[in-house]
Amino acid sequence: QITLNTHMKENPSVTYFFEITPQQFTDIIYDVRDINLSIEVIDESPQEREADIVINGHLTHLYTRDRIFKRNIEPFVEEGNNGIRIFPRSKLEIVKVIVALE
Repeated sequence: QITLNTHMKENPSVTYFFEITPQQFTDIIYDVRDINLSIEVIDESPQEREADIVINGHLTHLYTRDRIFKRNIEPFVEEGNNGIRIFPRSKLEIVKVIVALE
């Protein structure tokens, strides 16, 4: 009998933080401005990239072959401090993460 012991590492993840002022939050909830998350990766890919994205405890997903992924995150943001954690499910080389009011 052979016993195989493995030590699984937690999926690699990266966390980003940003702040929403009271005025910005008011603009967001009254649809004066949109708030979008953009994730830029190194290059386009013939294979779909996948990741789980947790924003303040709310789960959403990234599925894209494009170089830039963009999603409105209004339902997930809060006034004050906010956090985004990205859990790649496939190879995902992130160049930058931007949260923008538009």
